[in-house]
Amino acid sequence: MDAAKKKGLQYGICLILSLFLLFLVAGAQPVKAYQTTIDINGKTFYLFNDYLRSQDVNNCRLYMKTNYGSQLVAGMNYDRNAGMTYSMSYGKKLYFCVEESGFYYNTYSYTIGQRGFQKERNGLKLIDRRGKYAIAYTHETTDVGPNRYCLYNLSSKKYQYLGYGYGITFIGKQVYYVKTSKDMKQAQVIRCSYNGSNKKVLKKLKNSWKMSSFRFLSAHKVQYYISTYYNWQYMNKVKTATF
Repeated sequence: MDAAKKKGLQYGICLILSLFLLFLVAGAQPVKAYQTTIDINGKTFYLFNDYLRSQDVNNCRLYMKTNYGSQLVAGMNYDRNAGMTYSMSYGKKLYFCVEESGFYYNTYSYTIGQRGFQKERNGLKLIDRRGKYAIAYTHETTDVGPNRYCLYNLSSKKYQYLGYGYGITFIGKQVYYVKTSKDMKQAQVIRCSYNGSNKKVLKKLKNSWKMSSFRFLSAHKVQYYISTYYNWQYMNKVKTATF
């Protein structure tokens, strides 16, 4: 075999081996990766979410930034149709939600200085907090229907169910939300303390059309939609109520 043919054969073998290795690497690596940066108590964390094709699952990894790089502190696999997002922090805990929108919401936590995620509670998606008290979904609707809300104590892990409604939020030192009937034609604007006590109905609303998508504009005003099907066409109007 002359030198030219020998050189060509060697080149071909190298090319085939390179392509084979590239194929193996591509099959082993995540197809996509999403990163979230979290700064808390003077520390920085990085949350990565990947889809692992070989296992057909999603994978998340939480890294903590150190003087020597990034240290893996927690990780877990979860259903390919779900996603994991950072919710909030309280004390030394970081809270995350694994959810498949419209189907389930499970909250996990990571404690700084420890390793691994811990399940906090099934059927819970934290929204916001004031001190140890958080407002949360137990179910978040994917359409105009009402959500299911609760109050959650991050310290004791106790929760108080508030029912179906819209617009839950903190205003000043109190919680405001709108509770609706199943047919969405009656609603109550309610105010309570962080722990759920001292509930007060501020306004009662009733309409022959369905009421939805309530949003507080202030502690004394709420905006919402009324809607119905009329002549087979969807009709809606924007309304406001003061109290």
